[in-house]
Formats: sequence, structure tokens, C-alpha cells
Amino acid sequence: MESTIRQTTDVKHELDMTLTKEDLTPYLDTAYRDAQKNVSMKGFRKGKVPIQMIRKMYGRSIEQDAYDEAIQKQFATYVQEHDLHPIGQPSITKLDRAEDGGITFTIAYEVMPQFELGEYKGISAQRIYHITSQEEVDEELGRIREGQASLEPAESVADENHTAVVDLVRIENGEYLEEGAMRDMPVYLRRDNINRDLKSSLLNTKVGDTFTIDLPTGENEEMNTYEARVKEIKQVVLPELNDELAVKLMGEGSTVEGLTEYVRESINAEFERRYSSMFRDELIGKLVERHHFEVPEVIVNEVLHSFVEDMKKGKNKQLPADFDQAKFFEENRELAIRTARWAFLRDRIIEKEELKPEETDYEGLADIEAQRYGLSYETLLNYFKTSDSIRERILAEKTIQFLEDYAIITEVEDRELMAQQPPAGAPSVPEMPVEQETATSEEAGNEG
Repeated sequence: MESTIRQTTDVKHELDMTLTKEDLTPYLDTAYRDAQKNVSMKGFRKGKVPIQMIRKMYGRSIEQDAYDEAIQKQFATYVQEHDLHPIGQPSITKLDRAEDGGITFTIAYEVMPQFELGEYKGISAQRIYHITSQEEVDEELGRIREGQASLEPAESVADENHTAVVDLVRIENGEYLEEGAMRDMPVYLRRDNINRDLKSSLLNTKVGDTFTIDLPTGENEEMNTYEARVKEIKQVVLPELNDELAVKLMGEGSTVEGLTEYVRESINAEFERRYSSMFRDELIGKLVERHHFEVPEVIVNEVLHSFVEDMKKGKNKQLPADFDQAKFFEENRELAIRTARWAFLRDRIIEKEELKPEETDYEGLADIEAQRYGLSYETLLNYFKTSDSIRERILAEKTIQFLEDYAIITEVEDRELMAQQPPAGAPSVPEMPVEQETATSEEAGNEG
């Protein structure tokens, strides 16, 4: 047996091998004996058809199976003897039969990338922060009041604090078209997404009033003429912003001051979450930019499929009916490569810095998710300690935190940043597998 390894790229290798007739004979003999047991032919009992006749009738197919078996076993032996570490499924890219009964073939396979871990401490990044204004708090309190509003019958649409139920029937060439009519359509005039002309036309109307209006409809938003009939009017009555509302929303003993502070803290927390994610994405992006190495195709495909699985975890638990996976893979290929590079870099940092999950890491995560899902703290804790995915989740978080601890950070207020230029939303690199751990608590609950 002869063999030669060629490195076509950093992660793609090819193994050229030659097997002689003598190397193949045991595989061919076994293949023909196995075939003989199952071949039936007129004039012969099953299992007694001569090998020569089987070779004449089925030889090429049987020999191909024998070659496949020989190639797989010889490749497995070669991999073990030469300490190779192929990933994914190797493929036979070439197979030639020699006149002397031997074969020459090529097996293509991929390996993990080899790269030097560059500097990962001291990455410069911008951390954005937000100072919540009283105006923002008041706006949110206004939305809360709207959510608790009551509707009372009214004679007319006196102002924007009213809702109307309207029938819209399309008019074409003086005829009313029932097809496409919009019946019992609710309109809350305070909503920003309400058509301005429709809002203006509804003001001061009463139940039974009609008017014609041109509205954009359909995917192309073509203007069409409609007759609108007002069927019902109600006034939106907002509750007073007082201790009574606070108690209703937050429980006994609550005050309007406490509600206001809770709103402020909630706004702060949302901005903190958003900007923290952006800061981490920038750290990861800059780290990845410092390391240019090829990613095996099998890993890129795994990441792309993980993106698809993440999409299935959405509200509908399934992909859109018209989902084009090939197009999705093409559009997200670069993101998948960056994601894979980050995963390799993260693992290398974990190894170099000897990062390990601590007891407090498991306890903290179990405490958070026990409250979130209403599961037993002890059940979750015991499950988390035995879960490889949870271990990876904790290590991924520790790696990000490590990068943050050593980063060179520039603090900037979002309003100041927006005054300079609108922030651009660059695609983020998912923190594999941190973002994918969404069902672990439910799994733990099932096991418990």
C-alpha cells in the first residue's frame, strides 16, 4: 500500500492511496462469499450459485462495495497509525482501477485550524451609557396609564383620546365593492401608526356619520377610495397617576413615587442590557479581526444550521413557509465564519487562562432560572452540574467577562454619540453556545 498526504489549504487535506490486488483480495473474497449466500438462480439452490457466474452477472457492483469497504478500513487504519484528526465526513474524490487489479484513490478530509493565539488583553472598545430623562419616564408612565385605561361610550370623537369602530368599503366607478371591505375596524386616534387623513376625518364625527377617503392599501400601497361609516365611539379614560394605580400595578403598600422609580430603573436596565450586548459584540468583533485563519466547511455548515434551529425557537416554533435555506446560508455565511472563529478563539482563551466553572457559577445560574421557571433550585443545581452544555455556557460567559476585565474602555453617552453620528448596527457575533441555551431549565425540570 502506498500513500501520500497533500495539504490543499490550511484545513483541507487529501490522502492519495494505492491498494494492490493483494491488498484487495481479502475484501473481494468476502464480498463474493456474502453475495453468494443471497443470490438465487435457476438451476441452483440458493447459496450454491458458482462464484464465477456471480462475478459475471454482478461483479462490478459487488467489487465496488468491496472497494468502498477496503477504502474505509484502510483510511481508518492510516488515520490511527499516523495520528490524524479528520473532522466531518471524508469523501472519495477520485477512484481509478489499475490493469493489475489494484486501485488508486483520493480521500479529501478537513482538520481543525491551527493558529497562534494573538493578543486578547487590552482590546479598545467603546461602552455606551444612557442617562434616563424625566421625559422618558413620563412617556413610559403615560403608556402604563393607557394600558390601564377604560373605555366609556361617547357621542362624538372630540379629540385623540377616543376610539372609533369603522367600516371601510371600497368605491370604484361609483360602485361599492364588498370584496376587500374592512369591517369593524378599531381606530385609536392616539396611535402614531394611524393614517393622518383617517385620523383627521374621524375628528368630530358621530355614530352613523359617513365620509369618503383615499387610503393606501395592498403591498404596493396603491391609493383607493373608500366610504367610511362610524359604527361606535368610545372615550379613552386614563386613570390618575396616584398611589391607587401604583397599588393596582405593584401590590399593597406601593406608592406613585415607587412606581416612578421602578419605571426609571426599568428604562435604565433595558438600555444597560442593550448597550452591554453592543459592547460585548464590539470586543468579540475586534478579537476576531485580529485572527485570520481558515474555518473548516463542516464547522461553517454546523453554525449555519444552528442559526436555522434558533429561528425555530421563535414565537411560531417553525420556519416561514417560503423559507429559502440556500439563500439564507449564502447571506449568513460570513457571519457563520466569524461565529466559528470566535468559538475557536474562546476555547483557546479558556485553555490558556485555565478558566473553570466554580460552584458559585452553578448556584447563581440555578437561582436565577429557578425563579424564572418556578422549578426546584436543588433539581436545577444538580442538573446543571452534570450538563456539558451548561458548563460551556458558564465558560463562554467567563471568557467574555475576562475580555471585559482587561479591555481598554472609552465611556460615551448615547446622546453625545448620536449628536456626532447615528450609530450603525453592525451584525453581532453570537456567543456560541451562550445564546442557544434556552431550553435547559425545562429539560432539568423534566428530569426532576
